[in-house]
Amino acid sequence: MTLRGALAGLCALLAIGATTGPAAAAQLDAVDVASGAQTGGQYFLGGAVTTGGGYSSCPSGTRVVTGGAYPVNQDDVDQYAVTSSSPTLDGKGWYSHAFEEGGTGSSVQVDVDLTCVPAAKVRGTAVRVRTTRFLETRSVTVRCPRNASVYTGGAFVSPAGPDSGPIPELADDALLSASAPLKNGRGWSASVRNQGASPLDLSVTARCLPDKRLARMKVVAETMPPSEFGAVRDRLTCPSNTRLTAAGAAWHKPNRPPDAGSIANSLLEGVASIGRQLEYRGEAAASPALVLTARGFCLR
Repeated sequence: MTLRGALAGLCALLAIGATTGPAAAAQLDAVDVASGAQTGGQYFLGGAVTTGGGYSSCPSGTRVVTGGAYPVNQDDVDQYAVTSSSPTLDGKGWYSHAFEEGGTGSSVQVDVDLTCVPAAKVRGTAVRVRTTRFLETRSVTVRCPRNASVYTGGAFVSPAGPDSGPIPELADDALLSASAPLKNGRGWSASVRNQGASPLDLSVTARCLPDKRLARMKVVAETMPPSEFGAVRDRLTCPSNTRLTAAGAAWHKPNRPPDAGSIANSLLEGVASIGRQLEYRGEAAASPALVLTARGFCLR
């Protein structure tokens, strides 16, 4: 066989391999999120029921790409606090928990919103989790693998222990003040304070895909000072023809990351994303001066 003939045969084999080999991994884009299954649940707090939450599941064969919990009928934003809001480790749903922080007994409905896409769209997801035990205040950051970006994440607080799970009576000692993607989209960060005497575990989760698997992302962010009553309630919106994925909010001192002072004097009361929008709310003490930054990544 001549060299030319051998090269021709090799090229033919490569061409066959290109057409019959495994298909390229699917890319996640705005169309996928827009057409994803919108699901979730709700729970009620007030009166004798001062704590609540639980798991909301995606339909069979799908995985979560956005989620969150938000009080929908409570005007007084200083009464309720989020203690956990996070995708499940298997990506098949979302866990949230909140409690009545003010003790007034008034009723509030908390909605849990999820967007789920076919599992093939996020196959190969790298799940990064970091769990830290703490007694007072703690910030935890978890990072995606190299050349990968987060598409959803969150924070989960549980009693300290190797097999701990959601125990509302103990989780009520925790107050989230921050849970949001990093500025560069390469991971997730959360901050929490413990009002009780027993140690708690903070688990921060980031679900990441290789950059080439995510359609071009645009970051949107806004920073809001609290009102004279110490409250912030606002909405972050992605540009038209895009859809929100990783999104969250964080209290902090102006131009500084969260620290012990900001964590000890603020809390989140609701953060939930659906479609192009992130609904967020929280409150902070008058001193030190704090701001609430909401950040989201919008898929094209």
